[in-house]
Amino acid sequence: MNRRYKSLLVLLLLLMTAVASAQTKQKRMVKGTIVDFVTLDPVERVDSVEILRADSTLATKARWYDEYKYNRNNYYYSGKYVKEFTAEVPDTGTYILHVEAPDFHPFYQKFTVNSGKRQFETDLGRVELRKKAKPVDSDVNLKEVVVQATKLKFYFDGDTLVYDATAFVTDQSFTLNDALKKMPGIDIRNDGTIYSNGRKVEALLLNGKDFFNKDRKTLLDNLPAFMVKDVKIYDKTQDSLSLFKREREFRGLVMDVKMKKEYATSTIGKADVGYGTGNHYQGKLFGMKFNSLGRVSVSANINNVNSTELQVSEYVRVSEGTMFGDDGEQRNTQTQMNYNFDHSKGLYALNGNVKINYYDAEMLSLTNTQNFYSTGDVFSRAS
Repeated sequence: MNRRYKSLLVLLLLLMTAVASAQTKQKRMVKGTIVDFVTLDPVERVDSVEILRADSTLATKARWYDEYKYNRNNYYYSGKYVKEFTAEVPDTGTYILHVEAPDFHPFYQKFTVNSGKRQFETDLGRVELRKKAKPVDSDVNLKEVVVQATKLKFYFDGDTLVYDATAFVTDQSFTLNDALKKMPGIDIRNDGTIYSNGRKVEALLLNGKDFFNKDRKTLLDNLPAFMVKDVKIYDKTQDSLSLFKREREFRGLVMDVKMKKEYATSTIGKADVGYGTGNHYQGKLFGMKFNSLGRVSVSANINNVNSTELQVSEYVRVSEGTMFGDDGEQRNTQTQMNYNFDHSKGLYALNGNVKINYYDAEMLSLTNTQNFYSTGDVFSRAS
């Protein structure tokens, strides 16, 4: 090989070395934009942007600045300033971006700078910082707050259907009868017969006792609904462990009215009094006391307006309305007492009914007579 070719070969090798050196020394840049995680607005103040190696040692620090972006890309709103950063990394490999800003949690993100490609810029896109929660003072005075919630009205506890009575009491004057009529699936007839989803309720219990089962109208029409906690409906099986024979032998569908704890032992009373023209009057009195071992209830009705309304029991059926018609006046005095008592150790169980009725009536009968004779008609009137 002559001298001329040797010179050309040396020159070519030098050029190739220079190109390779230039490629290895090519800058590898990392960039991104710092925004608020919630609003996507730029973060106004940034304390530091660092590029860490995989072992968390510092590789380099980034520069950041505000730049006005217009239709930059989908990450940013057009026509806004954004906080953008750039950094030069020494080589390819895995790095960690670390950003610190006041009022924001520290941000860490792992990324890779690829090797073997002619790609010298890595765009990390949107770096979203999450704000720290503001400290709350230990004592905070709030204005009036109204909390609204949906109350669970009824649910199944195994085979027992449970109604939350408080969800159906929309008026403090409601009786048990008023609340039950609002419960879906419950049907109450005028005579006190109760149906649950088409099935007849065989027994009405109060806190598990059948004291009012034979006198349901007294309980339905007089027990204030606000005293009731819930109403349970279930199939009762024979209970061989009960102290009382009637409870051991009974089985069937029952409605058990559960009282609130503070009303488990209660005394209830009410009175209605009215006076009208023509010296007409009416007065109704009712009183009831019950606990876990017994109950007694008393009803009275005194009037002269032909009313015979009293509680309907199994023992006495009393009709309502007038007995003597519109041309007479009936004065009524009616008193009724029902009682149930169970001995605490099951030695005896008493129940009964006492009723006293007094009626005093006046009737006015008017008779007009007309007789036809050949000499003329004869009229007569008697009262």
